[in-house]
Amino acid sequence: MDEDSKKQASGAIKLIIARFQVKRADMLVRYKIKEKYRQLMTQKLVSLLTSFEESISDGSISVTAVITPSVFRELDSTLTNHFGGSSVQIIDPAIINDEVAGIGIVNTLEERENYAEILALENRKHAAVREIEELEIEKNLANQDAI
Repeated sequence: MDEDSKKQASGAIKLIIARFQVKRADMLVRYKIKEKYRQLMTQKLVSLLTSFEESISDGSISVTAVITPSVFRELDSTLTNHFGGSSVQIIDPAIINDEVAGIGIVNTLEERENYAEILALENRKHAAVREIEELEIEKNLANQDAI
């Protein structure tokens, strides 16, 4: 790839991260457990879920939940070890919409509170770097003239 393109992309990503709070997208998952595990589910699993809704049918609880990707393995492991071999089914690996399956607000793009200050500091930094570069060029030219 063109190195200039990589530098441009890297710079654009840094600007986006400076301006907006960036985080990994949440995941939409579903799992099913026996109704007899309801109390244990509340104790062990609910703290791992960002939001969820459940439905009961035929003695089973079906849970559709929004989770952060960092808790997926723990959720899957807990279901396997404590809930009779239940497993997590990934419905959507990266939720982008504001509302999913009626569960509620999931992902929003929020501007950082101190973005104006960060931008002003970056602009001053770039101006200082340009000034130093110009002084070095002038110094080099003066040295060449002296030779």
